[in-house]
Amino acid sequence: YRKHLCIIGKQGRGKSVLLSQLFTYYSKDNENFCLLSFVGSSTFSQSINQILYRWVIEMNVYLGNSVEIDYQDNFFIIKELFQKAVEQINKRNVKVYVFLDGVDNFQGQQSQSAFLTWLTPNFHFIGTCTSKIYDKVSFYNNEMCKYDMELFNFEDCSLLIQGFEKYYNI
Repeated sequence: YRKHLCIIGKQGRGKSVLLSQLFTYYSKDNENFCLLSFVGSSTFSQSINQILYRWVIEMNVYLGNSVEIDYQDNFFIIKELFQKAVEQINKRNVKVYVFLDGVDNFQGQQSQSAFLTWLTPNFHFIGTCTSKIYDKVSFYNNEMCKYDMELFNFEDCSLLIQGFEKYYNI
């Protein structure tokens, strides 16, 4: 089954609100470890390196590990440390959920940022973007599915949460 979801729609349609609600929902379960970032909301969320760097630290604090890492390290080093931390959390029978708002803000950056090439099946990804970016993201991520805010009204969001719950068996 697919583990990655992009919530797509035009600006102001409620993508960020829905993402925040999903984050809150999944964070309540002790069998989930949730990471959240809003792309471009601070100087430390301008690139995927900076975001993965922060997440690597968060996961290692949770695991009780120390890690030597610099946010200016090579993308592949940070990605490898991220994957190792995800695997360690998974070994504890805890699911990792990554919530990333504003994938469009990576536009014009290297492909690993803009098109989410760092996604793997060992964690769940839920992000927001416009349909224009989704087409590129889904090309690089065959595990990606979409929820189009243009096709649903706000009340349908609760159905999405319930459906996700059944889909992921949580």
